[in-house]
Amino acid sequence: MGSKQKNEDAIIPFLQSGEYFFQRGVVAYQKNHLKRAVLFLERAVELEPSKGLFQCQLAAIYTDMEWFDRSNNILDRVLKEVEPERSECYFFLANNYAFQGNFEKAAETAGYYMKIAPEGDFAEETKELLEMIKENEPGLLEHPGDMTIYEQAVEQADKGRVQEARELFEKLLKQEPDYWAAYHQLAKLHQHSGDTEQAVKLLETVHQEGAYVPASCQLAALYESKGEHERSKEVMSVLTAILPVDRESLHWISAVCTYLGYYEDACRYARLYHKRFVIERGSVAFYHGAALYLLGETEQAAKWWKQNRQLDHPEVKELYREYEQNILTGQRVREMVQDDFQQ
Repeated sequence: MGSKQKNEDAIIPFLQSGEYFFQRGVVAYQKNHLKRAVLFLERAVELEPSKGLFQCQLAAIYTDMEWFDRSNNILDRVLKEVEPERSECYFFLANNYAFQGNFEKAAETAGYYMKIAPEGDFAEETKELLEMIKENEPGLLEHPGDMTIYEQAVEQADKGRVQEARELFEKLLKQEPDYWAAYHQLAKLHQHSGDTEQAVKLLETVHQEGAYVPASCQLAALYESKGEHERSKEVMSVLTAILPVDRESLHWISAVCTYLGYYEDACRYARLYHKRFVIERGSVAFYHGAALYLLGETEQAAKWWKQNRQLDHPEVKELYREYEQNILTGQRVREMVQDDFQQ
């Protein structure tokens, strides 16, 4: 047999990874072929049991099929054995408990989700769930609790009432010293008031716990602004080694990478964001396009801004306008990124 014949007869291995079956499962799910989706996702979990995302997606489909106990078992396993930091598991569990009529456990679990992820991907859905529980079992939610204090503090901050917001966050942290999102918000207030040292101190507390990605992103940026480049690099080495699962953390890392000049990493995280989530915020398109432009991929950046210029971030439209008029420069893009990130 000649070499040509050997090549024609050679077997080309077709390796099917967990990711392959996961993607097929998602497509089947989007077409509402639930049983088919389950088959693909169970295979994905079997091939890569360490991927919490695969298991959460399978649990979500079990919920749609009203197999609540199966879903709960998977979510419990993810939290205990696979990825304890995967906060959305608590939302899915709370949802399942509510469907099963266990409102007490649903309220407890939903309240915990709001504590650890008050700005998470499922925050709005969790608030709606808590409202539903309150209507059905008002006795379970007689006391507003920490979530309301956090919301009140954020509202005061948004209205520019810095002192009132600061007092509320400090009150909350006295009650709940591990309320990491409150540290982040309080640090922002101190930073905007010019008390950078206090902001850094708060953010370092959160970063040391590895508990809240947005706080670590802000810390890296603050170190850099203080001229502490090595410290900034240390934080960034941690951030660029992780793979966030939620929308907010992915966006924060992509943004801080763009802000600090880690453009390839910024694009990597932005692509992951686009792969997993719908682009609903203009700021996502703003930072991704900026990173592309500063990498020299100017046409791709312009295409990206054009596609998303109607979203709620006027800078995207402005960048595209300046590109079209051939007046946009790298320096201009960097200045806009600096201004936006520091707001």
